[in-house]
This record gives sequence, C-alpha cells and structure tokens, in this order.
Amino acid sequence: VLETDQPILVVDSPYDLATTVENVKRAATSNNFVFIREQTLDAGIAAEGRENPRQHIVYFCNFGMLNQALAIDPRVGLFLPCRITVVEHEGKVRMMSINPKRLSKIFNNSELNEMCDQMSRLYRTIMEEAAL
Repeated sequence: VLETDQPILVVDSPYDLATTVENVKRAATSNNFVFIREQTLDAGIAAEGRENPRQHIVYFCNFGMLNQALAIDPRVGLFLPCRITVVEHEGKVRMMSINPKRLSKIFNNSELNEMCDQMSRLYRTIMEEAAL
C-alpha cells in the first residue's frame, strides 16, 4: 500500500528477488527511463564476494526530466539517479524508494513541487507494474 505523503514508497512483490529486479528494470524502461545499473545494496561497503545477495538497487534515469530538475534546483542532484531498492527478507520481496514528493519539502522550492509530484507518481507506477 502506498501513502503518497509517506517519506518512503513501499510495494510488496509477489515474485522472487531476481524476477522482481528484472521487472523493475522493465517497468522503468516502459515508463521512459533508461536503465543505468543494478548492484547489491552493500556493493563497495562489504568485502568483495561478501555482499548480501538479497538486497539490490536498480538505478535508472530520464535524462530530460533530470535536466529540467537540475535547472530548477541543482540540489536535486543529491538524490540522483533514480533508484529502487529491492529486498528479500524472510521469504518476502519488497520494493522501496524515497518519495520524491517529500523531497520538494526539503528543498523548499515551490517550482519543484509539480515535478516531485510527477516523479512520485512515476516511482509508484514503476513499482506497481513490477509487481503485476
């Protein structure tokens, strides 16, 4: 269940981790984003070969939207590229991301509000499609 004013968007997946990760990539691409990369959540932190295989991040970007957002407020770069974290815990798979709608409040920039609302809807759409 997604609450649009929550700081984190969360969607449970009926699929295993690998399938969910692939579904997130597909859904991001089908919503006009470019897949950038996938990695374990702790890549570069945990010793090589000791990363947690049950926690992945999928990075993606819509470069047109990126340019628009950076033109409005360069601080948006702190939260780029877009990412969805996919975690398997006790047999359940969950997708999570920051809620862009909440970011506009952090930046206190009214010009970003509409774009952050749109991005929140896109994150939600991507995760919901990945769970279909």
